[in-house]
Amino acid sequence: MKAWYFVYLTTTISTFKVRDGSCLPLTSSDFLVNTKKIEEIEPSFKSFNGTMYSGLLPIDVVVDISSSSNSNSSSNNDASDKEPRGKLSFWLFNPHETKDTLTIWLNGGPGCSSFSAGLFMEISPVTYPHKHAGHGRTSPNQSLVPNNYSWTDATNLLFIEQPIGVGFSYGTSRIDTEADLSRDFYNFLVNFFTTFPDMGDKPLYIIGESYAGMYAPSIAHYIHQQNKQGIMKHINLSGIGLGNGWIDAMTQGPAVIDYAYWHGMIDSPTQNRLWKEWKNCENKMRMKSPYHDFTTPDECGMIENVMNLAGGNVFPKDEYYAPNQYDITTWDNYPVLNNPNSASTEFLNNPQVREELNFGNEGEHHWIGCIPGAGRRRLKQSKLLPGQILLAHDQPESVAPYIAELLDDAGIRVLIYAGDRDISVNLQGSEQVLNSMSWSGEKDWLDSERYLWMVDKDVAGYVKTHKNLDMLLVMNSGHLAPYNVPVPSLDLINRLTKGQSFGDILLPKMERSDESQESTDERKEGYYYYYHNQNEVHHVLPVILISISCFLIGLLIGSKRNKTQDYEKLP
Repeated sequence: MKAWYFVYLTTTISTFKVRDGSCLPLTSSDFLVNTKKIEEIEPSFKSFNGTMYSGLLPIDVVVDISSSSNSNSSSNNDASDKEPRGKLSFWLFNPHETKDTLTIWLNGGPGCSSFSAGLFMEISPVTYPHKHAGHGRTSPNQSLVPNNYSWTDATNLLFIEQPIGVGFSYGTSRIDTEADLSRDFYNFLVNFFTTFPDMGDKPLYIIGESYAGMYAPSIAHYIHQQNKQGIMKHINLSGIGLGNGWIDAMTQGPAVIDYAYWHGMIDSPTQNRLWKEWKNCENKMRMKSPYHDFTTPDECGMIENVMNLAGGNVFPKDEYYAPNQYDITTWDNYPVLNNPNSASTEFLNNPQVREELNFGNEGEHHWIGCIPGAGRRRLKQSKLLPGQILLAHDQPESVAPYIAELLDDAGIRVLIYAGDRDISVNLQGSEQVLNSMSWSGEKDWLDSERYLWMVDKDVAGYVKTHKNLDMLLVMNSGHLAPYNVPVPSLDLINRLTKGQSFGDILLPKMERSDESQESTDERKEGYYYYYHNQNEVHHVLPVILISISCFLIGLLIGSKRNKTQDYEKLP
């Protein structure tokens, strides 16, 4: 029997399967989905004209040392008696009409499956019915339907559940940082491209939504570094897209305060008090309930408290009737995503479906969209849930340096997009991150051109572009842009993967002089210092008192002079 080794980086790689007592390489056919049987269970899949593959691949790279030039390397550890650290689950949609690119979709949480919102609510060939922003209350018992605006019209589409412990993915390692997550993801990709060699040369795009705004740049950074080392096969990384992406907690965290105020969700006294709490969070002080000490996934709980102040706890939780942080123009909290008996949850827990999707009984026996405690919320309690432990103290706190590296060193395209109705990770916060990011284009970024983005002769949004960086506002949509505006969202992925510009109509620019810019900066600084950081009365009152005193003294001196010089009064 041959000896096999599990390592992070090697030169000869393969994934294996036991057949008749022998270890043989896995091929794409081992993951082929019998679409006819899936269609019998969920007829909506008949609408997809293509081939599906799904299953689990290891987060370690397996090496045959008998043929490896590194067989005597001290970096290899004998793993012949060890189990793999874990596996990530995937679902690949290959349309019959050949596509030139491969796009990976990732959801965040952290702790939420890409099969839940991304696949079954937004962009796959089969989803829940799409709803416009500001829609009324929806049922938790919706049926799946064909999606006429699937992203498979533009690209081969790969959904991956990660990190380990999410969805069907499983493993024994603890994921504490983006480095841990990126290492596992990269090893999975190496195994994936070995198993699906026809995908390996296609330009690769990684889209991360919500907390996957941390994942996508971190993974892309890791891929780029491995490409530079040249040990593994080069991965054709071509671009990333961050949809309402969480990328810098310290900068994006307070953006919800002013967003809530300007949308009438809180009043100005509440706004001032929230800013004072934020300063404590920013200084990483011990926070009192209902806030909590700083964590990268959730800063200090600002968004949760803003939503509570706007009425989030007025009605019972099981009614899903509360202001929606993903779309502030509706009080419907997407019950289909939280229903344990939803159509997608029942579908993925159907034993026959699991067998046909090659998940079998490996790992977690019951699929759920988000592990318990998942999401940005990190409430203080004696016993933390799995989702509250996962990446609770994620590092780095900001992936902006990774984005800068991808723009400058990797030279790939970076798209930052956001729906205008989303308060939780709004574009204003993302823009502040980009405005302070150090990269080759930082000097010209602030005054770069802005355009209207047009889709089917209608305005779909605004875009600011400089070099290989695009910042796109998706109008009339929330956190889940493809759910609210599927047509513009399909145009978005088409333009990104085809290297096309989002700018259709140039907008006028307000030219500035150095003086006007200085004046603007002073106003911003003064507003932040007096209005947000301190009680402005304590600063302004002494100035007022001094001014009044000077005025009264002047009047007194003037009255004495009038009597002395006997001035004639004006009529």
